[in-house]
Amino acid sequence: MLRNIYKYTFEKELSSDLQNKSVNLKAKLDNYRDDVKIFSTNSNLAQTLLWLFEKQKENGSWGNNNVASTAITMLAIKSIEQPAIIWGYKDELTNAIKKAENFLINSFSNDKYENALWDISVATKALIVCCPGSREFINSELIPILLQYKSEQLNAGPHHLAQRILALKEFGVQKKILVDSITELNFFLTNNNWEKYSPYIISQCLEALSSIHNDLNLKEYVEYLLNWLQNNSLDSANFVNVCSTLISLKQNINLELEKKLKYTVSSLFGTHCFRYDGSWYFDEYITSYAILALAKYEKEILIRAPRIEFNYEINTFVDDVLKAFQQYSKNENINWLLHLLSMLIGSVLLTSFIVYTALDNEISQWLEWLLPSLGTFLILFPISELIRRFIKFNNNIK
Repeated sequence: MLRNIYKYTFEKELSSDLQNKSVNLKAKLDNYRDDVKIFSTNSNLAQTLLWLFEKQKENGSWGNNNVASTAITMLAIKSIEQPAIIWGYKDELTNAIKKAENFLINSFSNDKYENALWDISVATKALIVCCPGSREFINSELIPILLQYKSEQLNAGPHHLAQRILALKEFGVQKKILVDSITELNFFLTNNNWEKYSPYIISQCLEALSSIHNDLNLKEYVEYLLNWLQNNSLDSANFVNVCSTLISLKQNINLELEKKLKYTVSSLFGTHCFRYDGSWYFDEYITSYAILALAKYEKEILIRAPRIEFNYEINTFVDDVLKAFQQYSKNENINWLLHLLSMLIGSVLLTSFIVYTALDNEISQWLEWLLPSLGTFLILFPISELIRRFIKFNNNIK
């Protein structure tokens, strides 16, 4: 019983001590941030740009001749055009965008982007933002498709409607068209159990719904995304979800919340997702989303292991220590039994030796010596064991 009480107390005290140290360490880590503007001369994104330039295909595409990947990458590198000029990559960026423009125009003439609304929308937005010279193509080919599109044609998620709104806004259509489209999107979400969709989809919808000033109450979308962001890890499966969420939240949160989000933005540079060649997960589409998120907040953090990774390391450390304690506890049980056995054997041998050398061989006289000796052992052993463990416990806590 004493052993069980001691074990419980020791485990509780050790666990509490480690948890307190973990909390204190996390608080200290918040003071070791080195935030820099995205266009600083020592930005990590300079290497990222070079990696994207190298990955562009001869036909101007990114992502295995993919329209969506090409359009998103165009928007990404355009979002950091000014930093790219400072880094000395103006010509490379101009050439990359020109090649991508040709790819998007040629692809449309081949298959009209297979009439996929999302692809048409992001391609339109990319050409409007990056390629002013393609205005005639946009006017004659892409915008008519977007204007004539009806929601009943939608055979995919509402983010297709959201990208349509963002493309039309970028083009500069009449406000009434945007208002009607936003109302249509909001109606679709409200009547189709919008919480069933992924953050990637909801974040695009939120970005579209907040693209113009209106009377819509977007609080529930914002809270949903904030809650998701605070309760999910940053890994390859969630990375685009995180980036897309950060992009949509930028214009829907106050300064206090943005300061909290800053840690998540900086975490994009964690060693588990940011690669040595400047990419994220060696993937062009994922890398482009990371750039868009960082450019939206116009900052990054120059620290090789951001706070989210420190937290992971700390939690791992705590788990390892607790596992070590469990092993220690197991070893202590074995030691306790060995201690008991050795004292018992020693007592028996000592008593036997005394009895053998001092007394006759009568059983009654043997028992008169042996039984008190064993009784003394049974009293002294728990006391000595408790003292030994108490001393060891104090040394461990210190």
